[in-house]
Amino acid sequence: MFCGNCGKKLEDGYVFCPSCGKKAFDIPENNQSAALYQTAVSNTENSQNMYFPALTGYLNTLNTRFEEQAEFVSSLHSYLYISKRMSAALVNMHQYFFITQNDNADYQIMENYTKACVQYALDNYKGLPRGLQKGVGIYAVMCQTKADPNAVAYTKKKPNKHYAAFELPIVVDLSKRQIEYMETTPAWGFAMWKGIKKAAQTMLIP
Repeated sequence: MFCGNCGKKLEDGYVFCPSCGKKAFDIPENNQSAALYQTAVSNTENSQNMYFPALTGYLNTLNTRFEEQAEFVSSLHSYLYISKRMSAALVNMHQYFFITQNDNADYQIMENYTKACVQYALDNYKGLPRGLQKGVGIYAVMCQTKADPNAVAYTKKKPNKHYAAFELPIVVDLSKRQIEYMETTPAWGFAMWKGIKKAAQTMLIP
């Protein structure tokens, strides 16, 4: 399997390309050589390294807070923590925290990453049907040594609507030890958003 965006060879099952940061799609066998050529001449290819020292330290902090080790989701090239909490509206929230690092992530990469995280969480949710006092909180967390302004801009936009599910894209600035996410509160699901943001503040600040 090769990424149809940058030509990077991928293991089967990848959804989010660790090289170009965009949503991966397979390309036909007869086009793979062309994709490899595109990779060779590309000036934009930057391999995603999941062993940044700062990311490792951040994950160790999160392991302590969540009181568990993260699961590695290879298709998203991310680490995942799953937790539950009861909201103020007495809704049992299943929370999915996806953690990755890409210092080259911009607006488009953040958008693709968030969509992929949402899809994974909704596809893998287990429990009573959403809406029956059940909800899903999805935190698409992008760590960067220094926050990219365009990536941050994506976190400030109004999130997409989902039935009994809430997405919150977040950029973690590891050098400043702060997080960036939506500042306003959508009218829909207003009672839920306060708890969703509070969980981000409690669990994700470096």
